[in-house]
Amino acid sequence: MLPAPEVHLSLFGRMRAAVKRLLFRYDRPWTLDDIMAIFSWIFLSQTMFILAGTTTFVSLLLALGNSLQFQDFIKARLGSILSQQIGMNVSFESAILPNWKGGKITLNKVRVQYNVENLPDLKPSPTATVWNLEIDKIDITLSLMRWLDNKGLVQDFDMSGVRGTIDRSRVEYPEDYQWSAEEFRNKRKGPGLEFESVHVKDLMITLLQPYGFRPYKVSIFNAQTNQLRTRWLFYDMISANSIVGMFDNCLFSIHRAQGFNDSCSTDLSHQHETSFKRSQIRMDGVPIDHLNNGVSGPFGWIKSGSVDFCFDLSIPLQCDSNPLKQLASDLFNKLDELLITQIPPDSDSAMSNIVSKVLKELPRPPEIDILKQGLQSVTIDASLRFRDIKSEVPLINDDITYTSQAVVRPVIAFMNAHKTSIPIHTKFKVDLDKFDGSWTQYDAELDATLSNKVGEEMMNLVYDEQERNRRLKRVGLWGLQNATRNIIMLIEYARGVRGFWHYLGVTPDHHYV
Repeated sequence: MLPAPEVHLSLFGRMRAAVKRLLFRYDRPWTLDDIMAIFSWIFLSQTMFILAGTTTFVSLLLALGNSLQFQDFIKARLGSILSQQIGMNVSFESAILPNWKGGKITLNKVRVQYNVENLPDLKPSPTATVWNLEIDKIDITLSLMRWLDNKGLVQDFDMSGVRGTIDRSRVEYPEDYQWSAEEFRNKRKGPGLEFESVHVKDLMITLLQPYGFRPYKVSIFNAQTNQLRTRWLFYDMISANSIVGMFDNCLFSIHRAQGFNDSCSTDLSHQHETSFKRSQIRMDGVPIDHLNNGVSGPFGWIKSGSVDFCFDLSIPLQCDSNPLKQLASDLFNKLDELLITQIPPDSDSAMSNIVSKVLKELPRPPEIDILKQGLQSVTIDASLRFRDIKSEVPLINDDITYTSQAVVRPVIAFMNAHKTSIPIHTKFKVDLDKFDGSWTQYDAELDATLSNKVGEEMMNLVYDEQERNRRLKRVGLWGLQNATRNIIMLIEYARGVRGFWHYLGVTPDHHYV
């Protein structure tokens, strides 16, 4: 016979009795196993909630803090943490609010500063870049799983209304300084931030360059990319879904190629077509001083003018591979080998033979030699058009010998003779390793490769023009020779030296015979 249930008069007692009936189906005393089970269930459920819904969890904390009038403390604390993480002074002018409708966290009126006066928290450098940016709105989503994977806490990043200045006018380098692209790339090859989605709207900043270069503005009307990593920053930018903006009053666009030129894919087999993505970069009317500033070579010879760019890129997807998937694949391969070796080949067991046969006949993905297939390089099909250029060879240049100047002079003459419009088309490849750690085209050594290819194409144009002139002279001499011969024959006919029958190949005497 079961004992009679206890009678609880208080609210807490009745709630506890209801929980016991719900969990135990009958009234009995609590045990240590029951308490540990409930604690484990609560702990695991909350842990899963934080891992799966990090943004919602932080939004609840922010809503609770804002309701308790902790806005100033939250802004100051979060700004201090971000300042330590990125090395800049980050401050918020308004409260941090959860966006329940969009499932994001909204940061309004964000200010990012570095090396600016009246910033006692930072140690300014007299030759460092000065940052002074104001961001109207930032929407972010968080993921604790990504933070545990060492990819950063922020998963998605939306930014709009960016204004400010980036001042590099005080940057100075020693006279004996030797710039190395590989050295700059190696500094950024460590773990960094990774965003799954980045969306930027209404950005306009002013750039001030060193050594007296004129200031110019960079604007981004709309930019959207599915992936942005600090380690592969330049790679992710050129492979973005869409970036439309203005650089020094010149419109530019980066987008997925539509009707891509087949010349970039002729070297690739059809079975690896899905291992590439197509992108196109277009920029019109770029002033040439952005290309010839401190550069030796063909771009350094051009002193004025503008250039139109159109780059068709074939970008491999190898650097997007997930290391966890690769680790799991290697683990399964090792497990298959271990199981196969553990089964004796001469076993009488029918099951062993069947398992061994099945494991040996399992389909495996084909092993692709990436280096042989050319998947470790970015193929660039470049079309350039120089407009209204003026070029000259420096009188004193240690990089060009006297013999080289004699070879270069026809190229300079060709540029000045066809200064109105010079079309250049070239194709080259850049190793994928050079994009690892690159933030600009200089880090990836793209500018040096492009300059060399432009020089080669200029030499080909000069050679083609010389051959064309040589053929025209030959045709002209042949025409002059024929005209002279006909005139002489006409004069001889008029003087009666040779008659009409001579031009027909017969003579009157031969006709009578």
